[in-house]
Amino acid sequence: MKSLKDNRIIHVKKEKPRVKKVFDPTAWYIVEVKKRFTEMKSRDLLNAPQGFINDSTQSPYHVEAYVATQTTRGVEKTIIHGKVFIRVDEMNRIDVLRKCPYLRNYAKDPTLSLTEHNFTDFARVPNDQIERLKAILELADGTVEYSEIVPQVHDQIKLSDGMLAKSALLKDLDGTIEMVNGKTHVTVILNNLGCFKFRLPISAIRKITNP
Repeated sequence: MKSLKDNRIIHVKKEKPRVKKVFDPTAWYIVEVKKRFTEMKSRDLLNAPQGFINDSTQSPYHVEAYVATQTTRGVEKTIIHGKVFIRVDEMNRIDVLRKCPYLRNYAKDPTLSLTEHNFTDFARVPNDQIERLKAILELADGTVEYSEIVPQVHDQIKLSDGMLAKSALLKDLDGTIEMVNGKTHVTVILNNLGCFKFRLPISAIRKITNP
């Protein structure tokens, strides 16, 4: 910024973001893995029943790790590549990276600043979103496709019937519908996780009409 009086450059101190995220112990951190195909290896290592010992405090702790996968004909396939969702308390968050050689770093949340305890603000997904994701991958008819890019929105719909809607987590879940090669697909968007496309009968959805 320049001074209107003598054209000098004035350095303005940027204000720090005022929004702070309250730490939610039930939420899941989004952790990026170093190489593809190490998502499930990371999950299995982190879910070790014996837990871990913090290198700094020498205190024991446990980690919950989840990878978005879908099992078809006995074969487990990763749906969201490059990411592992973990749940661990704040004081052991960094130690987890040391314990698992497959992890790269935590994904950052650009929308907020720091937590109430002034920890660096990493992206976290509410537990109800993870539970919905699990339900979709378990109940969907056919292979689920995932993309971080939001597709062009067509008719907006809500789940109203069928296996997906029988889940209390997915009942009345918002989504969009599109036609692909003559087959009906539903695109469900879960907050900042991305988009999930899967086959769903027309009878299982109802269109949202304008009031």
